[in-house]
Amino acid sequence: MSQTQYRTYSQEEYDDLFSVKKDREKEAPSGSLMAQLSQDENFEVISRYMDDRFGMTTDQYDKQEIIDSYVNNMRKFNFGQSLVTVGELSYLNKGDAQALTRRRTLDGDAYNLSDSLAGAFSEGTTVVAKAQPVLTLH
Repeated sequence: MSQTQYRTYSQEEYDDLFSVKKDREKEAPSGSLMAQLSQDENFEVISRYMDDRFGMTTDQYDKQEIIDSYVNNMRKFNFGQSLVTVGELSYLNKGDAQALTRRRTLDGDAYNLSDSLAGAFSEGTTVVAKAQPVLTLH
């Protein structure tokens, strides 16, 4: 039986390897999930959804916090966490006809954006890209 060798990384090497940003205001690595979600047209979808759904606006939260919350909410919903799913159903069914139409459009756009992103764990994804969503969990 062979013994597995493990390498210890310094914090800086780890941060570089997994694209962990020390400064939240820095530009996200090109092609990363964060870079895709930070694009103006994608962030607009996220921003509208997060404002309507959770009251998160750029007046109170930075862009990174809003995107992280969006990703975590979509991940929980997609994995079928019962509290999140029930919350989404409740949210999508409250209000008058005009509010329902607007809310369902916002949600549809947010779900479509989430579904359109390359799967973090799909075949052909680099180890760093696979690790990124896991590292964004709070």
